[in-house]
Amino acid sequence: MTRMSQIQTEVSDFYGIDRAEMVGPSRCRMFVLPRSVAMAMSRELIADASYIAIGSQFGGRDHSTAIHAIKRVNEWRKDADFDAGYQDLRDRVAARISPMFRRQGTPMFRTSRKEIAQ
Repeated sequence: MTRMSQIQTEVSDFYGIDRAEMVGPSRCRMFVLPRSVAMAMSRELIADASYIAIGSQFGGRDHSTAIHAIKRVNEWRKDADFDAGYQDLRDRVAARISPMFRRQGTPMFRTSRKEIAQ
């Protein structure tokens, strides 16, 4: 199981939905909110998570979808209740990801498009 799929599983369990539905094509808010949260956590917690890699792991979406989702989550986090829940979930997810792969400041490398295509 990849790190991003670990995040997807934890977030989908937290929101009580199926992981396949979360990464599927549905635009229903019931799936969009958890998907956006999982994308933001992937970017925040995984050192080499580029927007391209995030989009491809979430149903083959474009990198601009990942950028938009992360911006929305940052807006939602201005609400204290949402932010508290986000931080609790993030801490739970971070505890399950290997420390070697956690984002700490600026990453030393990024995943290139060539690596993703392979």
